[in-house]
Amino acid sequence: MNLFSGLQRAMKKIGILGITPAGTVKHFEYVLQIAKDKLGQQNLPDILLSLENFEVYYKSQQNRAEIWPGLFLTSLKALREQGAEVISCPANSIFETLSPEVLSTAPELIHIADPVIKTITQNNYRQVLLLGTNFTVNSNIFLSRAKSEEIQFVTLSTNCQSKVHDLIVNFLIFGDPGDKLTEVADAILKETAHIDAIILGCTELFMLEDRLSEHLPVLDSNFLLAGECIARATS
Repeated sequence: MNLFSGLQRAMKKIGILGITPAGTVKHFEYVLQIAKDKLGQQNLPDILLSLENFEVYYKSQQNRAEIWPGLFLTSLKALREQGAEVISCPANSIFETLSPEVLSTAPELIHIADPVIKTITQNNYRQVLLLGTNFTVNSNIFLSRAKSEEIQFVTLSTNCQSKVHDLIVNFLIFGDPGDKLTEVADAILKETAHIDAIILGCTELFMLEDRLSEHLPVLDSNFLLAGECIARATS
């Protein structure tokens, strides 16, 4: 486990449990950015960063239901032992493998979907387009946390979804989304009739935000998770 500790401050200590490198780095940046904006440069929180071995998770994805929870809970325990009182995990897929019983034993862990659902509810959005890998959009990660049946989670056509999935996978594995950002963004926007907002489900999709936000409200799950993290640390 690699741990980074910031300056000690009179607020709850934050633990970040990272699985995907790009999404984790961006989340760390978001947490610091929001803390700086809200609290000032001299009052940044104490942060523990645990970065998992992404290759282990990636290679075991076919058996994720059996393998991932054990890996995750081991790291969660280590962050607790280091004093983390608020814990975020900027990765969607892991939450699909954690049962309600497991989640109930980790009250300090923020479910990545909860800040998104909160924002949807506050803005009275009804139809939201969910972007992510095939696994994310075909799971109930967000639907299971929505208390209102009025929220409709819309997904892309098969062809467009394939483009988004490939974009994310290329970024995860090779660290480069390639030259397809504009093409993928344009394809997504063609399917946004009657859509109130777009959810960037997978945390690597920040690379599309500028292109999409010119047309519709964009809910970046990674950024919203960081905001909730700071809110809980300072409550």
